[in-house]
Amino acid sequence: MSDCLRSRSLVDQVFVSYSCSASDVLDSRDKKQEEVLGNGNTQDMLRFINNNSKVCLVTLDHAGLSTNREDLEQFISANKSLQKIIVDTIPFNNKAIIYERQKLLNKQQTLKAFECRSRPLQRSK
Repeated sequence: MSDCLRSRSLVDQVFVSYSCSASDVLDSRDKKQEEVLGNGNTQDMLRFINNNSKVCLVTLDHAGLSTNREDLEQFISANKSLQKIIVDTIPFNNKAIIYERQKLLNKQQTLKAFECRSRPLQRSK
């Protein structure tokens, strides 16, 4: 799956959260070290964002990042290097949605898209 993400989304790093709910606070995810998939887990992703000056985060569907709007707003606000969030829904509806940092912070309505999931989306088998 990591290789598929690298080729389709053209990403440099793939971070995998293996044991959390989409509504969990981002900073508290994956505190207990488990098996590392891809380039690391959520804690590794947070370190990567903090250690780089311009980051574009790609996630599979909105809930792949978070369904907790308040936490997501705090996360974006606290991580100034996070310039864009791209929501890759190509496997589901052939679309990718690009969110600019300032639009997410200045237009509260934009963050509502992340309060989204009523059921899991079917990924490729």
